[in-house]
Amino acid sequence: MHSAAGGIGTLAVELVKVFGASTVIETAGTAAKRRIARELGGDAVVDFRSERWPQEVLAATGGRGVDVVLDAVGGDVGEQSFACLAPFGRLVTYGVSSQRLAFFAGSQLTHGNDSVVGYRLTSRLPLDDDEGPVARGVVGARLSLAAAGRLRVVVSEVLPLQRATDAHRALSDRRTVGKVVLTT
Repeated sequence: MHSAAGGIGTLAVELVKVFGASTVIETAGTAAKRRIARELGGDAVVDFRSERWPQEVLAATGGRGVDVVLDAVGGDVGEQSFACLAPFGRLVTYGVSSQRLAFFAGSQLTHGNDSVVGYRLTSRLPLDDDEGPVARGVVGARLSLAAAGRLRVVVSEVLPLQRATDAHRALSDRRTVGKVVLTT
């Protein structure tokens, strides 16, 4: 789980544990973010800015590699993630916080029978009223997990709507941990 202390990462780490992942290895780029990632309950936390981070992930899996990488970073981190995959592993890319796309060659996929999957949540949300109950059901299920104490929402800042520009700047500069909430 790259960017484990980010807005999506903090929730995703907890969700994969709730849904039965046996080992969760988190990455984060600063000491403060790695501390938050540890508090979320992952089994290992790695600095993805270190040159040796793929080897650290492999060491945490006893050399096997991981079945799934969730990548919100892209760029070099996304490309280096292939070294962490177990045979038949899957790299799920859902963001580009590095502001550089990762590039993959077909030969990288065939070496370990791996796959790359792109995911964009907004493309999965229904846009018309006929499908609205599905989205409400998914959101409702997550809210039920939170209400039962099985999920924790990490909020780093609560800002008035007038400071939306500041919130977006902090997000794009990767200075946030967890969610940033705008209020009216």
